[in-house]
Amino acid sequence: MMANTNKLTVRSLRSGTDSKTKWYPVSIERWNEVLNCFSYDGNQILPDKDLRKNIAYNLQYLEYLEQTIKEISLSTVLTKQTYKSYIIVAIGVVESLLYFLNAATGGREKSFFDTLKRLRTTAFSRTDKHLYDDLQRLRKLRNKVHLYEFRDDLTTDYVSFGDEEFSQMRKTFYKLVKIKTLGLPKDMLDSFGFLKRTLQPK
Repeated sequence: MMANTNKLTVRSLRSGTDSKTKWYPVSIERWNEVLNCFSYDGNQILPDKDLRKNIAYNLQYLEYLEQTIKEISLSTVLTKQTYKSYIIVAIGVVESLLYFLNAATGGREKSFFDTLKRLRTTAFSRTDKHLYDDLQRLRKLRNKVHLYEFRDDLTTDYVSFGDEEFSQMRKTFYKLVKIKTLGLPKDMLDSFGFLKRTLQPK
């Protein structure tokens, strides 16, 4: 049984374990509706139901991570590691959306780097230039999923993941789902509202 998303603000991760008090993110059913609406030139870009479910699971996890940061007073190290998990998962969702958007526009690129480069000139408008730059920066952070690699000036996770990076990921993700090229109707944006909430860890 999924809770009404309108009641999320009065629930807590620590409020209980039964269906009346348990905290729920946006439901998988709702995310399926939202993801069904992403389109290019009138054509759906995420037609596969299993793909939509996988993206939905990850979107629920992102909302959970945000709720964790909001409610639980974590050590600095654990906060930064939570930021890292958030950014890696969020970029995975972004990469999926852009991969299929790129395919819908005739692109055949396989890597995220090449996909972004092509979309910069074919799908992103002039006003999306900063979005492209932010996505490239966050893409590099995603590479830190490989613990044995040191790239550029991205040394330890403690140094690489902070409030600024977490905030940038949230803002960039929200900007992306709003771009006209992805065709998401305005009435579907409310499900991404968690990306705009003020998070003040207690």
